[in-house]
Amino acid sequence: MPNKKIKSNFKNVNKLEKFNNLNGYKKAMIEYRKYLTISIILIIVISIILIIWCSIIINYLSKINSCNCYNEENKSNYSDIQYLIILETIIIVISIFFILLFSPYLYLYFIKNKSGGGMSSNPLKYIMSLLYIIVWGFFVYYVYKFSENVNVNCICTQSWIRYLLYIQSFFMLITILVVFFMLFH
Repeated sequence: MPNKKIKSNFKNVNKLEKFNNLNGYKKAMIEYRKYLTISIILIIVISIILIIWCSIIINYLSKINSCNCYNEENKSNYSDIQYLIILETIIIVISIFFILLFSPYLYLYFIKNKSGGGMSSNPLKYIMSLLYIIVWGFFVYYVYKFSENVNVNCICTQSWIRYLLYIQSFFMLITILVVFFMLFH
């Protein structure tokens, strides 16, 4: 008799453990989805801010491109404003692409794929990282050249918007350094 009672209690404990594990899994999934949703919404908001930021800079650079006093300085110390405008446009296009297409795909991918990943040595990762370093490196270089051409006497260059360009360039430089160290570390 006592054996049946012990076995019955043991079965009840196993059922309770399975229920608690299942309940814990459901709670973890709810938390996972909540944080994933918040993260993707935050990324979308940042992308929208980036679109507005880059649009303001493109407008400023377009006006500078037709400014006579800046063009005089640019003859001796060349800064490729068109390159900066093209890269700012690419940033806007990528941000729009991310908002419209990639964000929903990313959400669905992470909801379906809940397992962790391992380290892989994909050569495409190295090629894309080097390309990223080169392109953003030229961007930072041309912003530096642009800053050398900004003259106090030239009214069309004296705008608070140029500081947005400098801030963006600074963050790109930091990102380049991080990518460089992650690539070769």
